[in-house]
Amino acid sequence: MIDWSACPAVERSADTLSGAWRFRNTRVPVKALFENLESGATVDQFLEWFPGVKREQVLAVLECASILVLPFASWPRLEPNAAKITSRIARLRPGGYVEIDLE
Repeated sequence: MIDWSACPAVERSADTLSGAWRFRNTRVPVKALFENLESGATVDQFLEWFPGVKREQVLAVLECASILVLPFASWPRLEPNAAKITSRIARLRPGGYVEIDLE
């Protein structure tokens, strides 16, 4: 499980969503972003489906995820996509977002 405590865009409390990490000031769990992206949704679609979440929050979560997850990209399951993820995140500009088709 990822410890999101260093990410300013998320929060959790034991009495909301059973303590799951969620976007700050919403009831939208962080895992919903990754489940939707994994299913082929775009960031814009996610924001449309979850209007309480701000683009800046999504970008912050993706940035935090790159820091928390990419060190493990040598794991065989993640390796095929590590270069693609790293490349796209490296080109990310302030106010922009990245969409990655994973194999």
